[in-house]
Amino acid sequence: MTSQAIGAWGEACAQRYLQARGLTLLERNWRSKSPRGELDLIMEDSGGVCVFVEVKTRRGDWPVEEAVNGEKLHRLRLLSLAWLRERNRRGGYRIDIVGVRENGGKIKVSWWQGVDR
Repeated sequence: MTSQAIGAWGEACAQRYLQARGLTLLERNWRSKSPRGELDLIMEDSGGVCVFVEVKTRRGDWPVEEAVNGEKLHRLRLLSLAWLRERNRRGGYRIDIVGVRENGGKIKVSWWQGVDR
């Protein structure tokens, strides 16, 4: 599997996982030229809060949580605000990280909510 295929598989797993927990998909793989970047999943929770989800997919034992550092989090904030501005959407939002790990045929999904707070 290519890294792009692994990433797409992880995003699909994360989307199903979050939808099973009551979130609704608004958009997937939204790209921006300014600021440059991509938001993996844009969802809405049952309270109407916009949830910007960064999905990290790994094979083996490599810790998923190490994949998002301060610089990446700053870029996610800028991208989230750009999406909200573009959609003229007001109200609350948060940034979540979903880690999808496959190890020996077993899939583990971890969800960190509100990492931008």
